Amino acid sequence: MSEIIDQGLAELDKKVGWNKLLVLTRPGNETDERDRVLANPSHNPTFTYPDMGFSHRDVYIDISRLRGMVGDSMTGFERVINLGFLEQLELNNRYLEARDTTGLQEASADIFSRPEEEDVLWAEQRYRIELPNEDKPFTPEMVIKYLKKYNQMIVEYMKEFGQGLPGITRIYDITINPNRTGIFVREEDGKIEVPDRDVSGIKLASDSVHEIGTHAVQYEIGCKQPFPAFWLGFPARSFTSEGLALHNEEHVAPEYGPKIKKRAGNIMAMHMAVDNSFSDIYNELLGAGYKPKEAFKCAMSAKRGFSDTSRKGANFNRNLYVKGLKDVKAYLEGGGEEWVLYAGRINPVYADRIKKVEGLYKPPENLPEEIRNLAKSFLNPD
Repeated sequence: MSEIIDQGLAELDKKVGWNKLLVLTRPGNETDERDRVLANPSHNPTFTYPDMGFSHRDVYIDISRLRGMVGDSMTGFERVINLGFLEQLELNNRYLEARDTTGLQEASADIFSRPEEEDVLWAEQRYRIELPNEDKPFTPEMVIKYLKKYNQMIVEYMKEFGQGLPGITRIYDITINPNRTGIFVREEDGKIEVPDRDVSGIKLASDSVHEIGTHAVQYEIGCKQPFPAFWLGFPARSFTSEGLALHNEEHVAPEYGPKIKKRAGNIMAMHMAVDNSFSDIYNELLGAGYKPKEAFKCAMSAKRGFSDTSRKGANFNRNLYVKGLKDVKAYLEGGGEEWVLYAGRINPVYADRIKKVEGLYKPPENLPEEIRNLAKSFLNPD
């Protein structure tokens, strides 16, 4: 029975899991509409989206069926986590079902939460900061070289200190994708795509610890754990994953201006989108010193899932990062053990129960610090 449940959960995750929330609300005509906006700042894009490829009704039926199976055949912590995972998938399905409707804003708020007033105030104080010119000596080919080196260093560390159970064993396949604006990791496939642009050493270090040092390591260790939720994801696991990634970035590259301005821009875009059009947001960010492509990306994220972006309405998907960072800091400041956050795609709400899971592979306690130290070596690479 557990194998049937695990397979059913994995199949649902492929349809309405966290990754699909991004894929199915990513405009298929993003490049064309971006070019129109760059040529005419008053243009409000009309976005098109990929076909869902499944029936929302069928997903609800499958969730209900699996909920009954989990309730009837599982006990203890695995039962709790799988039921929570199914609740998360139900929220995700409702969010995707609301795509391009007036219900999308509330559906996104139910998943990602709205930016809190204190976060908006933080952003208002920072989204207009002026950034100095940055030396960018690392070409995309060099980025690939150093990401692979970082990947290899973590593998070697885990072999030596991983108590006989290596956490991350794969060297990911890393390629250039000219259509990417940032690094994108496909953990399940062992692949990473990097954008076709030069970067600074501090951005290289920051991106390394975010993508490989957090996302890849969490996934690879999760795959060694006793039950599937550790790699499929605990309820709301993406808040922890992204929050931990930003927490690691802050250790490696504290007060890095471009990251702060980007985060502030995303918050302002979400805040404005509730009552404003795409072009209103875009032009506000242009006036605050954002480059056109950066302003476009912030505005697009806040209008993600809507076709007619001249309408009012926000998607709060980028609040995932803001709330995630606050949640991770609250856990650590409350005395939480940081290694637990690397036990897989987990949620620290369950930290005490995670530590008691039978057969749990415990990551080395100094793993987080070592991962950050390895990334810091790229601040002055040889």
